[in-house]
Amino acid sequence: MNEPGITVYHSQTSAAFMLITFMVGDLLLVYKTLSPPVDLNIYDGLDEKKFNALKNKVLKNQASGEFAHLNLNESIFMYMLVDMVCKCFVDEVNETLKKLAIENVKISEEEYEQLRINFLRYGQSLIEKMNEKFENNESFCEMQEKLKR
Repeated sequence: MNEPGITVYHSQTSAAFMLITFMVGDLLLVYKTLSPPVDLNIYDGLDEKKFNALKNKVLKNQASGEFAHLNLNESIFMYMLVDMVCKCFVDEVNETLKKLAIENVKISEEEYEQLRINFLRYGQSLIEKMNEKFENNESFCEMQEKLKR
């Protein structure tokens, strides 16, 4: 039997979603230039080392045009990361993200808002699919309970 996990397929949408996820993750976990919208302690194991390992694995495969299979622990970590980034996009930290995007990526407020909405839709879809896939997995359910607190 294959080890449980998710597969990150190579597509423009997936690549953009992952890039945004890891950019915001960098600002929160590596550079610590953003104040997280929630206490990071709810994200058990969400640290810079694991974040960088996951980022390198996914982006390397995205760059090569291949898919990346994430094992269960990496899948749980990705879920937590997407959850955290989605919370950033619906919290006041979103204003800081918008300012950074406008200044550094040179996009308009309207373009940023469309990007934010699309990210939230894709993130919601990914979280829902993972909820279904891992609904009977004890480790996954424990992580979900921690995020609900």
